[in-house]
Amino acid sequence: MREFGWQQLSVITQDESLFTRVTDDLENNIFKTKGWILDRYDVPTGQDPLHYFDRNEAQTFKIIHINAYPNIAYTVLCEAYYRGMVAPTFLWILPLWYSADWWRSNSTYSSNNVSCTNQVMMQVLVGSIGIVPDGYLTLENESVVTFSGLTPRMYLDNYTDLILNDPLYENLMLLSLSGVAFDGVWAIAVGLDLASQRLSSGNVSGCEDVPGNLVPLEQFDYTNMKLGCIIRQSFSEVNFLGLTGQISFNEKGSRNDSVVLFQQYRAANGTIIRASVGTVTVLLNKAYFTFQNGESNTTLWN
Repeated sequence: MREFGWQQLSVITQDESLFTRVTDDLENNIFKTKGWILDRYDVPTGQDPLHYFDRNEAQTFKIIHINAYPNIAYTVLCEAYYRGMVAPTFLWILPLWYSADWWRSNSTYSSNNVSCTNQVMMQVLVGSIGIVPDGYLTLENESVVTFSGLTPRMYLDNYTDLILNDPLYENLMLLSLSGVAFDGVWAIAVGLDLASQRLSSGNVSGCEDVPGNLVPLEQFDYTNMKLGCIIRQSFSEVNFLGLTGQISFNEKGSRNDSVVLFQQYRAANGTIIRASVGTVTVLLNKAYFTFQNGESNTTLWN
């Protein structure tokens, strides 16, 4: 926002904790602090998001962030096209963890509205931007073998086949951030294995003065502070190459991700591509934006 001089934003938020927590943080920790203006519109899951357009604010705010699953984004953007709410007058901001072809009329997210053709969706998408933490996406090198023994390509092929063809998962959406969950399961397994090894060897390094007893993990108790300390120390030692990059954790127990990717939807050879335009590096008390790949304000907005 600061980099481009923006001070007003409209956010369409799906009424689920995955999305409301992000908008709550924007509203309470950024916009109120900066004195910026935030127009918030929450959409209950399963209800029509198009009521957003019935409000005066829909035309007042020119920068609109869709903080929702792709089926809502598809419906909203199709309607936006027919209302003339497209670039360069309007800017749409989307999550980047949507699957590559989520905007196509034959995708699982389409509204089955015959007026929402691929051409329509391309025209409304061109110029919009997407944001996602760097560690949410699978590695660009799809042939590298990760700690699990799988390459990103192998994982994505297996995951896609399960979601699209296995009846057990017919109601689930195909999401490009699934690798985060896969890596998370491996991180838990590795961390607990390290803790088990420490317990077996009696290694209490870093937890000597913490009260509690050394017992097997199967006897975990929240009141046993020593066991909790050993588990925490063990997870701080987790370090492996996952599908989404290097997996390790900082002193607060969060993954060591400090970069947010910015990409822009652009037309190329009759389809849509996502071009990397910059990154935001998040430090303890500040964040700064950097253009990359020769991009600039001129290439981004023209």
